[in-house]
Amino acid sequence: RGKFLHKEAQEILYGENKFVIRSHHKQAGDLDILNHLSLDALSAMRCLMVRLNSWPCIRGHSDANLDEDCNECKICSFPVPLSDPEISTANSDFKSIIQTWTTICQRLSTGVSPGRLHLEFIADVRDLPTAKRLAEPLGSLPRLQGCIVRFGRKPNHTLSSLARSIASRLTHKTEEAATSGRTGRSAFIYILKHTNIGPWGSFLPELDAIHVMNKTFDQRYTLAGKGSIIPVRRCCHYCSFTKLHCSCPLNYAAYSPQCQCRVLPLELFLVSRQMRLDASEVFYGANVFRFRGPLYTANA
Repeated sequence: RGKFLHKEAQEILYGENKFVIRSHHKQAGDLDILNHLSLDALSAMRCLMVRLNSWPCIRGHSDANLDEDCNECKICSFPVPLSDPEISTANSDFKSIIQTWTTICQRLSTGVSPGRLHLEFIADVRDLPTAKRLAEPLGSLPRLQGCIVRFGRKPNHTLSSLARSIASRLTHKTEEAATSGRTGRSAFIYILKHTNIGPWGSFLPELDAIHVMNKTFDQRYTLAGKGSIIPVRRCCHYCSFTKLHCSCPLNYAAYSPQCQCRVLPLELFLVSRQMRLDASEVFYGANVFRFRGPLYTANA
């Protein structure tokens, strides 16, 4: 009877709670706790966040709105210089990090139930080769229910693309556009309308307007969204399973399938002349624009 109750309690404990494991470069054994969990506990687990290096605070406090010249955590005043550096293959402790991370992934692969776990992985790296090395052990995991990956403290297209491919592969999801029987250019326009250059909202479109000031897009409005004056570096609070760390691609080299930040893919206008025409048709025809500033400029 006691053994049965233990199993039931274990399923509730690990199945109904969210678990966060943060590693600190001066405490290499932080991740070992996952090696000590039973296979039954890992099998019951539904939500896990693993962070290999903590910044700007080893306690895991958010770095949202942290100024580049700020020297301490805004929550606990922990000195930022004492937090973890970016991970690099050139660092002396990288061998230890990759060995520990590989062991953890092997342990998870034997215990995690396929299609059950939501995994959030954060490792702020210095370059692409380091990110690829840290991504290799993830390949041993079974299919995940959800996956969020972050590889950098600043937006980086290459690292974000790698994060996206890893998350898609681990969840066995492929991105396919339903064109509803459309063909040719009609289908292409339909697809463009479902990117971020298409309409963003339907209930109150004016709140999702694209703001223009001094002949340029005002990123304080447009990219942060919702039409209010707020800093560009802002979390939508939907990008994380645990809601403890931001993984918005707008702020970091990351991929989160549930992030609700709007990042305008203006690179589409540079692909070709036809792409520019098609993207312009969708962008200017499906959005609401607000022009801010003086209506005219006085002659000097």
